[in-house]
Amino acid sequence: MSAPDEYYKSLGRLTFRFGALEHYCSDTTRHLTDPSNVPANEEYVPLSVVLKRLKSVIEQRFSRRYIDRIQPLIDQADALRKERNKNFHALWQVFPQGVTRFSKDAGQLSVATPTPAEIEALAVSVNETTEKLAQQVRHAYDMDEKVREWRERHGR
Repeated sequence: MSAPDEYYKSLGRLTFRFGALEHYCSDTTRHLTDPSNVPANEEYVPLSVVLKRLKSVIEQRFSRRYIDRIQPLIDQADALRKERNKNFHALWQVFPQGVTRFSKDAGQLSVATPTPAEIEALAVSVNETTEKLAQQVRHAYDMDEKVREWRERHGR
C-alpha cells in the first residue's frame, strides 16, 4: 500500500527547506571564519555540527547585542533539525487506518501519525527561521563595529 501523494509532497518541501537552511548556515560559517582556518574541500558535515560552528563563529565575530538576537534563531534551527530527523530518519508505514511514522526520539521509539499539513507547517517554520536568521546576520554584519573591524583586517 502506498502513502497518499500529500505525504511525498510535504516531505519533499521539508527536504528543500532544510537544504536551504543547511546551505545558508554552512556558507555563513565559512564566510565568518578566518580565511586561514577555512577547511579546504571538506566533506559533508552534519547540520548539528554546522550549527555548533555557526554559534561559535557568531560568538567570536559579533557584539553581545547582536549575538543575543542571532543565537535564539540558531537554537530554533537546531530544534527544527531534531524534528526533521524524526521525519527523515524514520520508518513510514501505511496501514488501513492511516500513515504511521516510527522513529527514535532521544533513543526511545516514537510512534506518531503526522498529517501532511503538520509536515508542511514544519517546512514553513524552517523557511521562516532561515529568513529571520539571514536577516539578523546581515543586519549585524552591516552594523556591528566588532565585525567591521574584523572585515577590514581580512579584506571582506
